[in-house]
Amino acid sequence: MARKKIEFRPDPTGHDVAGKLHLTRQQRQSILKWLLYSLVCVLGLVLQDSMLARLRFLGGGFQIAPALVILICVLEGCESGSVFALCASLVYVFSGSAQGRYCIALLTLAAVLAAAFRQSYLRRGIGSDLTCVTAAMLVYELAVFLVGLALELTYAARWGVAVMTALLSALSAAALYHPVRKIGTIGGNVWKE
Repeated sequence: MARKKIEFRPDPTGHDVAGKLHLTRQQRQSILKWLLYSLVCVLGLVLQDSMLARLRFLGGGFQIAPALVILICVLEGCESGSVFALCASLVYVFSGSAQGRYCIALLTLAAVLAAAFRQSYLRRGIGSDLTCVTAAMLVYELAVFLVGLALELTYAARWGVAVMTALLSALSAAALYHPVRKIGTIGGNVWKE
């Protein structure tokens, strides 16, 4: 009896790069969601620094990038939102838009506290999400104001400008709530509560 010769057969080459990475569909959608979140924050940063830089209302300006970081952190929850808030605040500070390096800690802390409060005490909804974003923006802007006051970069009579900036930023986050919420549904809704 003749023995059958078994030969080595190469792997098929008809797959794309994503197929060779052995990522599941859920993992690819999760990567897409976080890339779209990042793109929204970068576009908000560009919009804030280019078109809305000179636009003032009662002394306050628009800080869209921090508001979007806080909104995404509130929507995603403490665990994954805190990592995103830290990475996004690093990009925000090193882009030159932030007031100083201390904004890394202040923005991350404000976002995580807002997400933790919303997760612990409030039901998920547009009202609770935007309330937490507004409160976190107030905390963030007043903390930046207090650090600026301590470093003698501003004076105490300008506290109203910080409050107005926080309110305008929260309004800009409210305008972008639905598109950001839609991005958050990519890959399915995970039960987080």
